[in-house]
Amino acid sequence: MFDDLTTKDLLTAESKDLCQVLLGLDELAPAYNSCSEKMYIEIFQRASKCNEERVRRDLTPHIVPSAELLYLVDGETTLENVREELSGDWTKCSLLGGTQPGPDYAYGLSSATFTGEERAKMENYTNINIPTKFTESMCFPFLLCEAKCGKKNVNDADRQDVHSASIAVNAIIQLCRTAGGDSAQSLSGHILVFSVSHDNERVKIYGHFPIIRDGRITFHRYYVHDYSLDGHYGRDRNTGVAEGETRASEQSSQEMDSSPRPPLRRTKSRGSRGELTLMKQQLAKIDQMYKAQLEQRQKQIEQQKEESQKQIALLERLLDQRQSR
Repeated sequence: MFDDLTTKDLLTAESKDLCQVLLGLDELAPAYNSCSEKMYIEIFQRASKCNEERVRRDLTPHIVPSAELLYLVDGETTLENVREELSGDWTKCSLLGGTQPGPDYAYGLSSATFTGEERAKMENYTNINIPTKFTESMCFPFLLCEAKCGKKNVNDADRQDVHSASIAVNAIIQLCRTAGGDSAQSLSGHILVFSVSHDNERVKIYGHFPIIRDGRITFHRYYVHDYSLDGHYGRDRNTGVAEGETRASEQSSQEMDSSPRPPLRRTKSRGSRGELTLMKQQLAKIDQMYKAQLEQRQKQIEQQKEESQKQIALLERLLDQRQSR
């Protein structure tokens, strides 16, 4: 069910282009977490020799920054309705295999993203096999991060990300299937979730997407990029900062480069508008489906009412006939 991408033909050209566009974005240096290259190298050298908790505390924020701090401190307004979770257990979804997910770090949508009417529809629609809410405060996760250290390396983080990302991808597909039409099929080959796996030395980035054939869903990942945490004297540390939608080069350079480099510049955040628009479209379709079902049910009730009235009238006539005798 979980497959690595063995041919690029499985992925749509649109998703490939997305990765290339994101690759062209300037590197980001969040104001809330900025530091010089020299300071970063000192942080890296200390943290890389410590345990997993220290790696997550000191290194992960340079790889995948806090969505909510980017909104509150850096003024990235498109992140207003993005919610983040640290080691939040996904208790509101069923598994596709393995243990209950609890990503070290995850981006998703907050409930405030949706109107009260939309939230009510999701509550009526959702269940453990068709989840919309994964934790108490996060809906539809779209960026995941796992960090390891010591005997557990980046490959162990990869395996956890594959399971969690496949569950997140499947949730979007099930939402579209409930909406009806060909909206679910149209997602085949499109990247829906990104993941970042890292240890105390390396970072690996993937895009996760479904292939839907004859109603059967398989889950795949597309290699986006990998890099060394101390590459270019720490200048690669912001590679994964562009909201997790990252570089798609075929190989990463790890050579030490001492040439002058201009200051890092901030770019406009892309946010999650595309996914939000898709979900709202599916909710609108679900609403139409429920309205159609309600109208059909009302017609059935009216028909049953008419039949009951006819039977009552018939009984009254029979009673009148008996009394007249």
